[in-house]
Amino acid sequence: MTTARITAPARTLRAAYEAASAVVAGLGDEESWLPTGCTGWAVRDLVFHCLQDASGDSWPCTRHRASPSTGTR
Repeated sequence: MTTARITAPARTLRAAYEAASAVVAGLGDEESWLPTGCTGWAVRDLVFHCLQDASGDSWPCTRHRASPSTGTR
């Protein structure tokens, strides 16, 4: 894979996360506890969830591999 093919998506993703950060940066504590369209999720829950995606903690295909002995995850 060439550098151009890697950096263009990375730049796009970075711009998306910077835009999302700008939207939530001005939220106060009370606003961050407001409900979202996702039942049971407050704004802060959804933001944290998205940040976990960005950090790579929720990529099951890279984090969990089948066990060689059992074939289970």
